[in-house]
Order: sequence, then structure tokens, then C-alpha cells
Amino acid sequence: MSFVIDGVRKSYGANEVLKGVSLRCEPGQVHALLGANGAGKSTLIKCLSGAHAPDSGTIQLDGEVWTGLTPQRAAEAGIAVIYQHLSLVASLSITDNVFLGRELRRGPLLARAEQRRRTRQALSGVLGPDHGLREDTIVGDLPIASQQLVEIVKATSRPGLRVLILDEPTAALSDREAGKLKDVVRRIAASGVHVLFITHILGDVFDLCDRITVLRDGVVALDEPVGSVRTAQLTEAITGRLPAPRRVAGPASSQRRAPMLTVSGLSGERFDDVTFTTHEGEVVGIFGLVGSGRSELLETLYGARRADAGTVQVGGRTVPRRSSPRAALRAGIALVPGDRARQAVFTDLDAADNVLQPAFGQLGPPLLRHRAAERRRFAAGADQVRLHPADPALPARAFSGGNQQKLVLSRWLAAYQGVRVLLLDEPTQGIDVGARADIYQTLRSEEVLTGRTVVFTTSDPDEVALLADRVLVLVRGRIVAELPAEPLDRNRMLHLSHLGILDPVPTAPQTEGVSRP
Repeated sequence: MSFVIDGVRKSYGANEVLKGVSLRCEPGQVHALLGANGAGKSTLIKCLSGAHAPDSGTIQLDGEVWTGLTPQRAAEAGIAVIYQHLSLVASLSITDNVFLGRELRRGPLLARAEQRRRTRQALSGVLGPDHGLREDTIVGDLPIASQQLVEIVKATSRPGLRVLILDEPTAALSDREAGKLKDVVRRIAASGVHVLFITHILGDVFDLCDRITVLRDGVVALDEPVGSVRTAQLTEAITGRLPAPRRVAGPASSQRRAPMLTVSGLSGERFDDVTFTTHEGEVVGIFGLVGSGRSELLETLYGARRADAGTVQVGGRTVPRRSSPRAALRAGIALVPGDRARQAVFTDLDAADNVLQPAFGQLGPPLLRHRAAERRRFAAGADQVRLHPADPALPARAFSGGNQQKLVLSRWLAAYQGVRVLLLDEPTQGIDVGARADIYQTLRSEEVLTGRTVVFTTSDPDEVALLADRVLVLVRGRIVAELPAEPLDRNRMLHLSHLGILDPVPTAPQTEGVSRP
């Protein structure tokens, strides 16, 4: 029997995300679900898992219609979802994770020996006899690829599994690890389970999947057997014909600028042999999808991760490879991380303390607070980023997401003196339209770009088109192309980001100076 999604619609306020999505998954097949960011994939998964209720449409499984799904009812229906961010408890063993929430008991006591026996059986049954995992191993001690396999074993060991949904399962894996995972997925599908495989890696689609459905702007843009789809047809279905957004104007300059950030042969966790140069006054976008290594690259430039090879120079001076965030700051490199809630904002501190945290040592002698200087520095930063409200005493948690991001920007653009290279990871993720426009205007302003360069990563093609002078396309940790921003061929950029690992192109020669007059 089939797993059928028929006419599913979902809106959030006035924003209609799913506009009547229909698809049919057959048992024993691996069904690929593709689409660019914002296409509706995540919303559809949430509707299938019971996290969100669709506004209309039906979900049928083996002829039975399921409505009003909650996470518990979805589990009862036999639907399991494995997300990019795994649900495992790192401090527990594989066995304890597999049986979490459904522990076996003999009277008041846990039947630990029986749980371990069943876990051994499940590991071998799902992963094969040579899986190399021990049921008593603490999950936090395992590499991410093995944790992914444990998550699959956990899902498949629950009774009545009929649909397994995998959200970007190979994004964080090496080719060898991804190959092992695909063998496991094939084995699960062969057992009669419906497998829905969400990915942006086209190599996985052609290597593993039997059928493809592509979502674009909340509707099905393509639904065909894999064997009947050409690569060009697939990428066209994903990208569509994208209208060009209006660019954010930057400072006018016709002169050549000196190199500011020079990266040569840099290798590290999930990226390899990255080489590029940025110049004073230039904004460079690094476009990469999930698993491209974009965050790891910025964190390595900032010294939060160790580089394995290569060099980084700021203004012609080499930054030590065994660097740290403190050393990076001394060299003039600052980072605005992608997860501001956990990595950047001190929610219990007030706005002034958030902005001024790294700058106290620059405002006067240690162990003394220089209130007048602090007020002036905060006010200048708040004005520069258009902070609202510009209240230094307001706790950071009281600000909107966009204004929290402005607090972090102000920290490096105004409060801390000496930043020459500003790195931003997904700078407007989860930010409203008004705050996004303010941030773009700030980053493109002459005040910010004088004496600085800005490098940002994003998976949003509009953000690249609006903000960057040029764009580097990063695929599986390698720069596969450099594209000019005026005019930016966004369809080609998206095509390369999906196919670059299969069809690499030489990196264009480095642009000298600022590419915009």
C-alpha cells in the first residue's frame, strides 16, 4: 500500500507556505524530496510528523486517512522523522537511547539485559553484521556518522514503522560515511518501509532514489521517476526562473583597494584547500547549502576551530595557524555566528553590557567602569545599526531577534575598535524584513566598509544578490566557482551549489579591488 499526501496546504498568517502539495510514496522505494530554501520542505515534514497541523488536505497510509496528527499520533501511524539535528541524548548509551521513553521492565526494575540483547539484534538487523558498534557505548563518544546510524536504528526498532523520513541525512558526512548510510537506507526500503529522503545533494538522488518530487514556492514543480529526469531538468525545477531583487547601494569608489583578507590553501573540518582574497571596502558572499562547510570555514578563520593546513593573512600579516578567538581579534578578525541565541547574545545582561563586552579594556584602565565613555560608545553603535529601542538598560532578552542581531553587530562595528575583517554566518537568519533591510544598509555603508572587509555566508540567493560584491560558491568544503554580483546569475549559482561536487568548474581569477564602481 502507498503513502499518499493529497492537496496539503499550510499558511502562517498571510504567508501561504504549502499551496496544495500532493505526492505518492510506494513501499520499498526511496523517494527524494528536493527544493531550494523556502520551498516548503520543512513545513511539509512538520505536517507529516504532527508538529504542525495542515490547514487542509489529507495524509493517507495504507488506505487509512490520518487527520489531526500530533507527534504521538504520527508515531502510532508508523511515521518516524530523523532531523538534521539528532534527538539522541549524548550522555546515554546506545541501548538507553534506543529504548528511551519505552523502557522494558520486569516489575519495578529495568530489564537492562533484555534491552541490550534487543539493541544488539537491532544494530545487526539494520546496519548489517559488520557495523562495529557496541550497545553500551556512550552516544556522545561516537562520531556524527555513527550517531546518525544510531538514530536510524532507534527509529526502525520501534514497532509498526511504515514511513521513515530522513532530513538531509548525508549533509554532515564524508563520501565514505554517506555511502554506508545509503546502504542502510536501501536495506530499510527493501523491508517494505516507505522512505522519504530530503536532500540537496543530487549525487545522492541519482545514486539512491527511485522517484523525485521537487517543491518550489510551496507547489510541486516536478514529480518523476529518477530514470526519466535529466540533471538540467532537475536543477531547473529546483531553481525556477528567479527574478533579480533590487541591490543595496554601497559606497562609490573607482580606486583599487589593498587586499585585506588573504586565505591560501586553508583546510580544516569539513572544508579543504580554500583560497580567496578580499579587499578593503568589499563585501564577499560565500554561498553554500547545508553541509557545505560554510560555518566551519568562518569559525576556523575566527580561531574557534583549528586549521589543518594553509595560511590566513590580514593586511599582509599572517595570523598564526594555532589561533584562538582572542588572537583573531588581535589580528582584526571578528565573527557574528549563525546561532546568536546560544553563541552571541547574553540574554540576561542589558543591551549596553552586550554591546560593550569586548570593549571594556579599550575604554580605560582595568577594574574601573568608565560610564561616560561607555554611554558614548553604546549610543554611537546603536545609532549606526538603527537599534530599536536604543535603551542601554533594557535586557537583551526583551529585544526582537533582529535587534538582538543588531546588538551583536554593534559590538564589532562600533564598540570594539580594530576590527578589519567582519565575518557573518547567515546574518539575517530568522530576522524580520525591516531589521533585515537595516542590517543590509549598515553593512553596505561607507562608515562600515572604510578600512574593513565583510565576508558573509548564506544559503539565501536573494541575500547574495542584495548584499555581495561577488560570490564564492562552496560545495562540500571546496570553492567551485566565483561569480560577479553585477549581474549575478542566481540560477547558475544554485545550479553549481547543487551540482558542483559532480560537475566542478575552475574558480574564476580573483577580482582585483572592489568590483562595483
